[in-house]
Amino acid sequence: MAGDEGNQGLARRYYAHSYRLAAEAGDAELSATALWGMAVQAIDHGHRAAVRLSEECVRYARYLREPRAIAYYNATLANAAADGDRRTATKALAASQTAIERAPKSPGSPGPPTTRPAGGPTNRA
Repeated sequence: MAGDEGNQGLARRYYAHSYRLAAEAGDAELSATALWGMAVQAIDHGHRAAVRLSEECVRYARYLREPRAIAYYNATLANAAADGDRRTATKALAASQTAIERAPKSPGSPGPPTTRPAGGPTNRA
């Protein structure tokens, strides 16, 4: 809401704080969501950090069970990379399409469980 009201600095601090708390808790879904917010803000304001933030978001998304969320985060990476890194953008779009194709046909049904390595973020789903 801070960003919607034009207070981008405050919004950035809220996203960063949310990310730190989620990462500390080992929550992959909340970590990815907070990173997504920072990435979208960076994309909207033309900051070069957009690609790095989007890549980190996608890294956390690997631990999620929801293919739609994985597709969404990969699409954000493609958007962030579109202006300067065609290879990354194309790869992210392909990953987004693959995730959507794996999504269950009925709403609300999670995808197959994803295992995580020891010490990796947790999966809230």
